[in-house]
Amino acid sequence: MKPMTGLGSFAALLAAGLTVLALDTAVSATTHYVTAEWELNLAMGSLSPGDEVVLAARTYDLRLAHGYYITTPNITIRGETGNRDDVIVFGGGMNDDEGIYQAFQLAGDHQTIRDLTISGFYNHAIHFQPGAHYAHVDNVRTLNIGQQHMKGGTSTSNAIIGGIIENCLMEQTEVRENHPILNYTGGVDLLGATDWIIRDNVARNIQGETGEGGGAIFLWQKIVNPTIEGNVIINCDRGIAMGNPGYQSADNLVGGIVRNNFVSHANEVNLELIATVGLQVYNNTLYGESGSSYSRCVSMEGFVTSGLELKNNLIHGAITDRGIPFVSENNITGTTADWTWFVDVAGGDLHLTDQAVGAIDGGQYLGVVLFDIDGDARPFGLAYDIGADECVPEPASLLLLAASGVVGIAARRRRNGR
Repeated sequence: MKPMTGLGSFAALLAAGLTVLALDTAVSATTHYVTAEWELNLAMGSLSPGDEVVLAARTYDLRLAHGYYITTPNITIRGETGNRDDVIVFGGGMNDDEGIYQAFQLAGDHQTIRDLTISGFYNHAIHFQPGAHYAHVDNVRTLNIGQQHMKGGTSTSNAIIGGIIENCLMEQTEVRENHPILNYTGGVDLLGATDWIIRDNVARNIQGETGEGGGAIFLWQKIVNPTIEGNVIINCDRGIAMGNPGYQSADNLVGGIVRNNFVSHANEVNLELIATVGLQVYNNTLYGESGSSYSRCVSMEGFVTSGLELKNNLIHGAITDRGIPFVSENNITGTTADWTWFVDVAGGDLHLTDQAVGAIDGGQYLGVVLFDIDGDARPFGLAYDIGADECVPEPASLLLLAASGVVGIAARRRRNGR
């Protein structure tokens, strides 16, 4: 829903059951501590710039409250404990069309949501509306969302700028049912977004009704300079989708980088690249299964594609390029990388084992990929490893190497939830 102005629009928002947040000019920021739905409503209805809304550990049923359309800038909504599992904002269920359609609509500068779970909404957990510049979503779990977990942007020239989505878990444990639009389920879905960063997130089991849902990360139409890095995507219909087959124009996606991501077990395609201009795809690990997931492990379309570079990618599967021009250097494709190269293919852990002899030290130096998916510095050894993981010995091996004077490097830092 687009923002409206004027008294008539204000009344329309109230009639729609939404809480309207006025733009105040508070002298000092307020921290609103919330322990019940009515307190959440009260806090959200009295926000001033700089305020925080802090939710105590419990489940908040928004059917007893509202979804929130927030225009106040410089505000934070967060769980009190820092553990996202302690605070749950519930919308009634992803298949309940009488429940709440979306939890939070962000429509102001520098708005932050962190350290909580958003579960069971019919359409979206978070919706970035025009004006949501420099939004920040951190350590949020979105669970069983009927359409896109995080949706946003506009097809007009009014881009949303500078957002960050990081350290989040997006997942489905339920299936979308009886919806008039089949397969309209997805993870992050943005258009009209400039300089956004989507990093260090996990997406799991995001699928449409018949297995043809949208991407776990899907950026399309008027996208400029995105950074997609360090994400782990498992068992989703589509993994990372840069561009949309229905929109093949020169302003589809311009600039940007996709680096250090794990994508495995996609039903349709692991990495989709459509009508991109100047996109860098470096050091990703993609594991395709049989059928489409393998034959279209990387899939390209778009007559306007130019400046597309694929380098140092570890791909168990094929690249379907359809004659699209691209630069390919130091990529491994096909069945060369078998399951023994990876820690746990079935579980989506695509860290390298010492059997990955073709990938270890097989890559080239890339000045924009100085670290791997775990934050380990590249290179460890003679040269870059191919794929998202720079293979670093486990701690016991490191101690032996350090004792021998060969190396003194910190042990691998595994990310939470991997």
